[in-house]
Amino acid sequence: MPQQHPEIPAAPPVPPPVQFPAGSPAAEVFGARTAVSVPTTAREMRALRSRRSELSNQLNSAADRRERLVNELRRMPEGQAREGVEQRIQLLDQRILQLETDIAQTGQLVVAAPAELLTSSSEATRIIQTGGPRIDVAPIGVAFTLAVLMPIAIAFARRIWKRTGAAPVRAASREDTERLMRLEQAVDTIAVEVERISEGQRFVTQLLAHAQEQRQLAPVPTLEAAAERR
Repeated sequence: MPQQHPEIPAAPPVPPPVQFPAGSPAAEVFGARTAVSVPTTAREMRALRSRRSELSNQLNSAADRRERLVNELRRMPEGQAREGVEQRIQLLDQRILQLETDIAQTGQLVVAAPAELLTSSSEATRIIQTGGPRIDVAPIGVAFTLAVLMPIAIAFARRIWKRTGAAPVRAASREDTERLMRLEQAVDTIAVEVERISEGQRFVTQLLAHAQEQRQLAPVPTLEAAAERR
């Protein structure tokens, strides 16, 4: 007769939303009470988002450990060792429930923050991730052209003028004309490359900002999502 195994504990349910104190900015959206306040500075907002990220990592870790224990429990025979694994699963269920409650509370606090605080926090996060503020290379390219290429072009033109001034009746030689044409082409090429670099830099900046917004708006992974990935 096949051996009967006790039912494996089910995953904990998703906790209800956290409520906020009456009279606070978040109360207008959610209402009731919580021990954590809505962030009022960019530093508090960054700390709150860092806390939410850490809670999500802990939730994924706890869900993975629970899944491994469930698989281990299915292969174990009856006995004290099996009871110990079941107790560990119950502890992980409690831990997962607490983490989901904390994540829900943190997410609602982030949403309840002022709009200007969300904007400033996103800009500060982008600066931290990219290693500094956005640098526009277009003015740098213009300054390089004016400071380096322009004096060279003027000096070369003066040299040609001096040669033509000694003999007014003598027109510019074909060699000089070709040099001027090559110099003009080089300046035009540099200007085009500077514009391409500027466009590429602006595109990368917009791409990073869009990716950051997508990560902020992405739903927090739950136990069901982690189980599906497995």
